[in-house]
This record gives sequence, C-alpha cells and structure tokens, in this order.
Amino acid sequence: MHRIGILIIILSFFNCTSKSSIPNSATMNSKNDYAFIGRKIEIIETANRDISEIIQIDSITNDTIKLISIPMNFEYRAKYEILHNAYNRIPLDTIEFIVLDHYGRPKFEQFDNVLLFVHYDENTKKYYHEKYKFEPMRRTRNGKWKSLDGKNLKRIIREHYQ
Repeated sequence: MHRIGILIIILSFFNCTSKSSIPNSATMNSKNDYAFIGRKIEIIETANRDISEIIQIDSITNDTIKLISIPMNFEYRAKYEILHNAYNRIPLDTIEFIVLDHYGRPKFEQFDNVLLFVHYDENTKKYYHEKYKFEPMRRTRNGKWKSLDGKNLKRIIREHYQ
C-alpha cells in the first residue's frame, strides 16, 4: 500500500505539466510572441477536470497499482477583439487563444481593456496565453493607452520583453 501512495504523488507531479505548448523565458521574444490590447468577447472552459483512475498489476511484483490522474490546470478558450497591437502584429480583428490557469477563471477577464501576451505555436497552429501575464489598460484623453497604475504601453512592453 505504501508504494501506491508514493506512485500517486509522483504521477500527480508529472500531470502538472500540460500537453499544451506554454511559452517560457527561453522561447519568449521571438517572431511568434505577441502582445495586444483586447476586449473580451467570450471565455469558455474547455478541459475536462475529472479525476481518472486506472488499476494495473505490476509485472515484476504482482502488486496492484492504482494510477490517479489529477488535472492541475483549468483550460479555457478565450476570444478577444484586438483593439491595438502592442508587440508584433497579429493580422486579425479577433483572436482565439488557449488559457491555462491553476486558480480557475483567468483574472484578466474582469477588465474591459487588457494587455495580453500570447505565443503562437507553429506545431498546434494555436495561440496560447502566457500564463498569468496581463495588464489592465485604459485610454487617456489623448487616445494613448496606459495601465491603471499609470505606466505607458511602451514601458510595459519594454519591461516584459527585456
């Protein structure tokens, strides 16, 4: 029984990663990275978060092994209207992208205008949100974009991609 507990813990760590392509610092700042200010059209949960179990017999010890898969990410399909391309140009009026989040619904969905960072995966032909990276934005009287704490768009982009 002790082996089963250890195996469950080990398998839960392996399941923390997603099969989806998530950009990391090594892949950022490439031709496939984008930042845009967008307005939410819809965000829909897409992944099944059910816990699954498989019972197997160990071929060497004949012990019964219970494999438990516990999804660690919520997965969403987000659709946003592109109001302004901030880093590289997405040649679309609207964009759909995958959002993975450990904590549930993405925090950025509560803001009317938000700067989002996405990565295009050439293998899957999909855009993926850079996990937890966003900045609520507002338009100033002169039509420029600023964060809610007053940072200008160029500064945010420079800080993010350095």
